[in-house]
Amino acid sequence: NVLKNLMSLGASDYAYPHGDFELMLRFLEKHGVNSKFIDKKLVKMLHGGISNKDIYSKLLILKEEFKAFKENKIKFNKAHYLINKIFKIKEFL
Repeated sequence: NVLKNLMSLGASDYAYPHGDFELMLRFLEKHGVNSKFIDKKLVKMLHGGISNKDIYSKLLILKEEFKAFKENKIKFNKAHYLINKIFKIKEFL
């Protein structure tokens, strides 16, 4: 049972207000859960919201992401990660 196997990896951590990142990081990177690309729109997201409110919210999310990497003991290149984030922010300007 797929759901049972995923639940054995732990539920969403409510210590993260944007917990979907930590959950997917843990499933995909730490535990190696397989994923597949689906080339279809599954969810319609609106612009704005708490995550995209201002630069402060972006920095808060970045801090949470760094914490998720650290708590899950996943090594990553912070400089490379920051550069990618900067390019993503440019999409919203």
